[in-house]
Amino acid sequence: MCKLLQMPWGEVAAYDFWINVGSVMGAIGLLISMYALIKDKKDTLLIYLSMFVVICLGAFPARAVRGLTHGNVEDFRGLLELFITYPGSHFIGRVLLCVILYPVCFRLLFQKYRTLLDAVMDRYCMFLIFQHIFNRIACFYNGCCVGKYYDGIFALRYTGTGSGAGCSYPVYPAVLFECISMIILFIIGLIRIKKKKDMTKLFEIVFGLVIFLSEFMMDHSGTIQIAGLTIVQYAALLLIILGITKKVNHTS
Repeated sequence: MCKLLQMPWGEVAAYDFWINVGSVMGAIGLLISMYALIKDKKDTLLIYLSMFVVICLGAFPARAVRGLTHGNVEDFRGLLELFITYPGSHFIGRVLLCVILYPVCFRLLFQKYRTLLDAVMDRYCMFLIFQHIFNRIACFYNGCCVGKYYDGIFALRYTGTGSGAGCSYPVYPAVLFECISMIILFIIGLIRIKKKKDMTKLFEIVFGLVIFLSEFMMDHSGTIQIAGLTIVQYAALLLIILGITKKVNHTS
């Protein structure tokens, strides 16, 4: 665990550094890939900006997923506060909004490119995978989102003088599991896109499955569970069902 990184200009929070590295590098890669697909500078920029509007709006369901996992909502006002002010978030909320809302926005705003929707979504999903790789690298450095107690093979334990999960006792390597899974999925995505094969449906199924399984490794003390599953897991199941439904409809 290394919460601070020493840079030429001073110390920076490792968590913020890695999140921003993922965002900037991912944004550049997405812009380049979109221009290669659209081949028009103005339209590429407009599509690109619309993607980021949607992913920014994803902050609201991301907060809601995390907030519903950890807090009780007694009325509509409490639910509204989760969407707007809750300090935590989970990336699955952003992902769900992107794969549900963006296709609708694209069809409405960019009708002349409607035949490219699948290819556009494939590249959007690749950005989401890339960002989540760095999300979990950031969590690893920050010592957050680590798993519950586990002292078996591949157990994670930080060196140093820290305390708490991962320091005082070994834990499941949940963040590393997600990170490595996303790296593998990203490589598969690059291969599929190069071969002009669909990536979006595979992304929805695999990303949802990884998050669903990872949650079993997490410490859920003080969280709300329904039938033994967390709100994050139900969000992951929704993403999996979405991907499977699209796949069935595509093959039928």
